[in-house]
Amino acid sequence: MIKILTDGIDERLIQQFEIISIVNQEKPIQYGYSNKLGDFNEMVIVSDNKYVLQINHDQHNDLVASLSNEGHSVLVQEILFEKHWNEVKSLEVGNSN
Repeated sequence: MIKILTDGIDERLIQQFEIISIVNQEKPIQYGYSNKLGDFNEMVIVSDNKYVLQINHDQHNDLVASLSNEGHSVLVQEILFEKHWNEVKSLEVGNSN
């Protein structure tokens, strides 16, 4: 299962995920977005619950990446992601009612 969360809707990404999900149904992609959570201004990738890659902009607007395999860093990023993911999903449910 792959979950991707962005701070705004990206129609191009949605189209690509739909194509990928049709081709590879074993590993579906879930996409969530909201403009109500503020700007994340970073990308975080957690792989196999063992590695975390964080990419963001520094003060000079240069991209900075850091890779870690420290257990607590991976766990903290997973917890933060799930928190934001659950907030987005709860907002979707609230808007559909």
